[in-house]
Amino acid sequence: MKQINKIFHEIFLIELKDLDDDIKALIEQSKYKYTHDEISSYVCMENLAVLQNELFGVEGYIEEIKKIDPGSYDSIDNMINALREILINRIEEKGIVHSIILLVE
Repeated sequence: MKQINKIFHEIFLIELKDLDDDIKALIEQSKYKYTHDEISSYVCMENLAVLQNELFGVEGYIEEIKKIDPGSYDSIDNMINALREILINRIEEKGIVHSIILLVE
C-alpha cells in the first residue's frame, strides 16, 4: 500500500507542476492578447489577478505536498483526503480563489 501512495504522490506532483506551467502560459497569453489589442486593459488585469492568485496557490500547495510522507498513510483514500484538506486549509488561510479546487481535482 505504501508503494501505491508513493507512486500516486509522485504523479500528483508531476500533475501539479503541469498545472503550474499551464497557469504561467495563460498569464503570458493574457499579456500577449493585451499588447496586441485583443483584450482591454481591464480584462487583462482581471485575468492576471485571478491567474496570479491561482499560481500562488498552486506553487504553495506543491511545496506543502513535497513535505508529506506518503508512507505515513494507511491507504490511498486517506492520503487523498489529507491532500484535499491541505488544499482547503491553504485556500482559507491564504485567501486563494476557490477555483483552484476545480483545477487541482
